[in-house]
Amino acid sequence: MKFNLPNFAVAIHSKTMSNVQFVTDAKGQKTGVLLSMEQYEKMLEELEELADTRDFDKAKRSKLKSRPFREFLKEVKESQS
Repeated sequence: MKFNLPNFAVAIHSKTMSNVQFVTDAKGQKTGVLLSMEQYEKMLEELEELADTRDFDKAKRSKLKSRPFREFLKEVKESQS
């Protein structure tokens, strides 16, 4: 599954960012955001999922050969003997 960042940001915002409080300067310009820990943790989870998805998509497009993990482990054990 491939995410378009602006669409993903909207999804994060609609699920995670309700009741967000803003910090403003003397001129009323937004300078920061206050999130609950629950909102912050949810946002981190969503961003990690996005990064994982991007890494997976990148690996699928890669020309590198892959092999089963068990085969790799067997090779490592054999090299240590």
